[in-house]
Amino acid sequence: MEHIFILNINQLKDGDTFRYYFNEMSRERQNKIMQFKMEADRLRSLGAGIALHAILKQYGLNPRETCLEYGTNGKASVAGRPDIHFNLTHSGCYAAGVCGAAPVGIDIEEIGLMKVKVARRFFHDGEYRYLEQMEDGQQKQEAFFRLWGWAWRCRSMHLKSAFRARI
Repeated sequence: MEHIFILNINQLKDGDTFRYYFNEMSRERQNKIMQFKMEADRLRSLGAGIALHAILKQYGLNPRETCLEYGTNGKASVAGRPDIHFNLTHSGCYAAGVCGAAPVGIDIEEIGLMKVKVARRFFHDGEYRYLEQMEDGQQKQEAFFRLWGWAWRCRSMHLKSAFRARI
């Protein structure tokens, strides 16, 4: 069974709230949070840490004492616990995490303005023409982000299968 944890990080803007949760984090997570120069990035990193904290507690682990290890692709896992699968994400005002009995993934993206240069560079010609023919700006923006999400999921699956093929 999967468990999903979603947090609105705006609550962490309060200094006392930030300090409380920051002090609950492992030294490794605290160092990671403090590497960010921008407050918004520190808040997102802390939010992801809070989600990880909740995930580790699901497995009866002490989050401050749990060691993480990182694969060659940078994906974190719990050292010595191949039975624990989790994934973290953050974007905009949200952070989220998921855990489960098998490999899991989660991704959130803040929807902003459609970036024509991004569409031209990363989308297939047919996808780009599909966007260009749309006259309604809202419809075009929604289609852009559906295509963008789909493209990243495909790219992620391709990278994972390419990585597995090398093992």
